[in-house]
Amino acid sequence: MCSKRLLPAVMIIAILAAVIGGDSALSETAPHAAQFQPVNIRITCAGDDVDDVNIRPWVAHVSQGQSQQLRWQLAGGGVGSVSIQPKSNSAWPFASTPPIAVTAGGPGTASGAITGGQGAYYYDIIADCGSGPTVIDPRMDIDP
Repeated sequence: MCSKRLLPAVMIIAILAAVIGGDSALSETAPHAAQFQPVNIRITCAGDDVDDVNIRPWVAHVSQGQSQQLRWQLAGGGVGSVSIQPKSNSAWPFASTPPIAVTAGGPGTASGAITGGQGAYYYDIIADCGSGPTVIDPRMDIDP
């Protein structure tokens, strides 16, 4: 009999937790708060040459506006910094001015608001292990 009396109390607690949790979830995803799509970069060197490149995701998908931005993050243990810039035949879809510098081991560098229209945008990640710049060319898609 005691378990039947506890059931309504448990349901009330669950409903209150959902309502309270829902309010905090709404405040975290408010339109003014940017959400960052990480682009993780790992570039290792063999002597003065690039040895291995790993970009995840290779094709980043974001929506236009302030609510989503890319955040490039460079893993330590390889090159110390990279530069992000538009490919020569591609528009720059961000409010920021290129190039964007990203240093290893830090929190990453945000793209700024996405101002480009729907479509594919190609950009270069430029790294230097010592023998000169190496150009890596992933892309970003702006979805509707």
